[in-house]
Amino acid sequence: MNCFIYLRKSTEDKSRQVQSINDQKKIMREIAHSRGLKISEIFVDEKSAGKPYQRPAFQKMMERIHSGEALIILSWKIDRLSRNPVENGQISWMLQNNIIQEIITAERSYLPQDNVLLYMVESAMANQFIRDLSANVKRGMKSRVEKGIFPGSAPLGYLNFGNKKEGKTIIPDSHYFPIVKKLWKLLLSEQYTLAEVFRMMQKKHPLYRKGKLLSFSSFHKMFHNPFYCGVFRWAGEKHLGIHEKMITQSEFERVLGFMHQKEKTRRRDLEFEYKGIFKCGFCQAQITAERKTKFIITTQQKKSFDYYRCVHRKRDIDCKEKPLSKKQIESQLATEIERIFLPDEVFDFGIDKLGEQKGRETQLQATTSFNLKREIQTLSQQKNQIENNLVLEVDSEIRLLMKRKYEELKINIQKLRENYESLQEEIANNHFNIIEALKVVKNAKIALKSGTIEQKKRILHHLGSDWKIKSKKIDFKPHFVIDAVLKTKNFIRSKKGLSGPTNPLFTTSKTLDSKEIGFVWYTLWEFIKNSM
Repeated sequence: MNCFIYLRKSTEDKSRQVQSINDQKKIMREIAHSRGLKISEIFVDEKSAGKPYQRPAFQKMMERIHSGEALIILSWKIDRLSRNPVENGQISWMLQNNIIQEIITAERSYLPQDNVLLYMVESAMANQFIRDLSANVKRGMKSRVEKGIFPGSAPLGYLNFGNKKEGKTIIPDSHYFPIVKKLWKLLLSEQYTLAEVFRMMQKKHPLYRKGKLLSFSSFHKMFHNPFYCGVFRWAGEKHLGIHEKMITQSEFERVLGFMHQKEKTRRRDLEFEYKGIFKCGFCQAQITAERKTKFIITTQQKKSFDYYRCVHRKRDIDCKEKPLSKKQIESQLATEIERIFLPDEVFDFGIDKLGEQKGRETQLQATTSFNLKREIQTLSQQKNQIENNLVLEVDSEIRLLMKRKYEELKINIQKLRENYESLQEEIANNHFNIIEALKVVKNAKIALKSGTIEQKKRILHHLGSDWKIKSKKIDFKPHFVIDAVLKTKNFIRSKKGLSGPTNPLFTTSKTLDSKEIGFVWYTLWEFIKNSM
């Protein structure tokens, strides 16, 4: 008589040491031979039987049984055939109606004339096992999520650690953690695109996953994963993790914004010193740059010239702003730099003095710090209130909503705390930022004449903000240090009774004595403090 052999091994069986496919096949062949049965075909599935209609080999076997090709099934155990009530019922009905004449397992046989209750009980036990297993797994995952532990595979840079008995957690990978953190810092510098960082990774710090070098798509996905800023997604919701984070939530958002902006920008081979800095003072559109090559008759050579012009994209404004050459821009910048000239001795003296002091809090920083602390306190009170009400709430749907809000508040509070800590670091570095501005001002004349593109951009950054070109003239809002320098020069001129720019304190040929240096610096420092 013909028979089918059905073999199945699902993923959850690996930890339960169920017979392997080859072992099942060997034993079932021996049983078929001892019973004098002819094996028509062997069907193999490697999927769970917990849900119906998920196993193609099983479905094909049932169709062929209906067509009468074989009437006997051999399987290692009854739960290999099914672990769900739908397919259990299908097998039971076919057995009772002689469509299946016998089911043979390694332990016993099931016949149409047998008490159907026995088969149904054993099938129900298999079904209940898969239900209990699912519930236990979900319960364990829920418990880990509530503790702030991501219940899945750790992303690159981290490792899953521990076991069921001692408790599972996620720890930094001693090899990959510092590498991935360095890649985050490169993106945070906003000096490299994701593609450039990817190429650096390939050449200097190759990252491997399952023995293969990380692909660009996986690399791209890695920098969209909030796990690295201490937050993870589970079941469609965000949760605050207890694992060691590489960056803050604000830094994560900065990287996302930077990458999104760069993905929309076409790569260009030409580089311009002042592109992306100026806006049109007439229509507020962006000032772009272009390079034109001209043939010089007198020298019989080609020469390139850079021009900066309005993009004229404000259709409702008829902008008349004309292009400005790089030479004209740098000539005007040289005039502005000359206006803020102070002897090097003053800058050197001031830089040394600031290096000995701690940062001073600006008015804006003080206001921001106060608002952050107040918001943290407000959200913490809301979180504590929800935590207290959760104990009393009996409605499951309301409890679910309260838990979601609780997790949301935890994440927001953590983000505010990170912002507050970053602000304190910024306050501590205030003098460092002033020192950097003073160094740039001191060397601005030389850097404008022979500096690199980055150095020239740095000059404009420290000179001021809101750069515009209107009527072929550059305009900007001075940095508070620059503003303080101008006020210092005006104050000293009025103090000395000199109205012109010929004050001997401000000439390149004048060497100041220690008293004059101290007078100029402390005057400047008072204006800086008042401008902060």
